[in-house]
Amino acid sequence: MNNIIITTTPCIDGHSITEYLGLVSYRAWAATAMWLIGNPKDKDIEKYREFIAQAQDGLRAEAAALGANAVVGVQLLPPDGKLASTLLITGTAVIIK
Repeated sequence: MNNIIITTTPCIDGHSITEYLGLVSYRAWAATAMWLIGNPKDKDIEKYREFIAQAQDGLRAEAAALGANAVVGVQLLPPDGKLASTLLITGTAVIIK
């Protein structure tokens, strides 16, 4: 599952999309709040990086369930406000060759 490519671009250089499988999304939930506006602390930045990795892993699992080997057009929708607690990631699951 870790070999599923995730990209924000609509295509992947050197590959062609052979099949579009549909929209995939995953909502990650943080165990603790993180301050991301103003002067965020290093620990909050590191937590947010882990949060993004969790969202990407969830998106890969959703794509794998459809038989995809890549997700294109990925968007990361951060939470509103100063406290981060959820993160939505979406994209289009595809098969590339």
